[in-house]
Amino acid sequence: MEVIPLRKRNVFASNCYIIISEKEFSVIDPSVSYGDALMQIPKLKDLKPIAVLLTHAHIDHIFEIDSYVNIGMQVFVSLEDADKLSDRMKNAAYLFGENLSGYFGKYNILGDDIAVGNETLSVIKTPGHTSGSVCFLGDGILFSGDTLFENTYGRYDLYSGSREEIFASLRMVFKLSDDITVYPGHAGVSTIRKIKHNFDN
Repeated sequence: MEVIPLRKRNVFASNCYIIISEKEFSVIDPSVSYGDALMQIPKLKDLKPIAVLLTHAHIDHIFEIDSYVNIGMQVFVSLEDADKLSDRMKNAAYLFGENLSGYFGKYNILGDDIAVGNETLSVIKTPGHTSGSVCFLGDGILFSGDTLFENTYGRYDLYSGSREEIFASLRMVFKLSDDITVYPGHAGVSTIRKIKHNFDN
């Protein structure tokens, strides 16, 4: 699996990940449009678009979602976060003015795992940042959304957030292998080992 991080300079500074396996590609947390992704990764035009995978439904992680749906991708979100997609109060769009709302199209509910090309990502429920936050775990990689960053964790003061739940989720994630590469929703790529060291200090 090839992972290509993307980030567009805007108020959100959120990460978007293109994942390529075989002759297919999917996107995790589409904060960068397909058009912008194509400019940076021209080979996408020769790959089959498959899925939009959401770690959670906050606006800074979904606001370019339509550009991928328009090329035939299916959207996958947790059951607990599905209601946030189209509700600007629940997805925090209201914090960024009147021009943002959410996603109003079709979606699928995530199960325990999801196929990406010829590989599989496990879906780990990590509530706390939102009630439906998840991480995607692959072979040696973790897409942590806003559950876990390089040296901190996601806020829990927005709709459906929970301090108790996010700390329980962190304890669970920290049981994963130290060598796993972490691709977070904001800031830089790290590893479980480095992040745990940062937390200890």
